[in-house]
Amino acid sequence: SRCQFPADYLFPGPGGKCAYTAIGRHLQAVAESVGIEWGNTRDGFTFHSMRHTMASLAASAGVDGDVIQKMGNWRSRVMVDRYRRFADEKMREAAVTMANITRKRKQKAHKGTVAKTGVPAKVKAS
Repeated sequence: SRCQFPADYLFPGPGGKCAYTAIGRHLQAVAESVGIEWGNTRDGFTFHSMRHTMASLAASAGVDGDVIQKMGNWRSRVMVDRYRRFADEKMREAAVTMANITRKRKQKAHKGTVAKTGVPAKVKAS
C-alpha cells in the first residue's frame, strides 16, 4: 500500500483508506470533463497539483515548515523551503502593491481631490 503516513489520509478514500488509488482512477476523468488539461505539462493538472497547492497555501498562511513537511511527506526541507520562498515573494509583491495604492491616494489627496471624508484636501479649517 502507498499509504504509509498520516498525511495520506488528508483526503481519505473509500472506507477511510488511502485515497491515492481512488483519486488516480477518477481524477483525470473529472478534470477533463470540466475542461482542465490533464497531465505532466506546464499547465496540466495531476494529483501532485493538489500537493503543491496544499504546500503553497499552508506556507502563505504561515504554517510551520515542519508541519508542511510532514503533510507533504517530504524527506527534507528543500521542497518546503521552495514553497516558503514563493510565499515570501508573494508577501513582498502584496506589500509593494499596497504601498503603491497608498502612495497614489496620498498624491490625489495632495492635489486637492476629495478624500473619503468628503472634504477637499486644500480646504483650510476655519
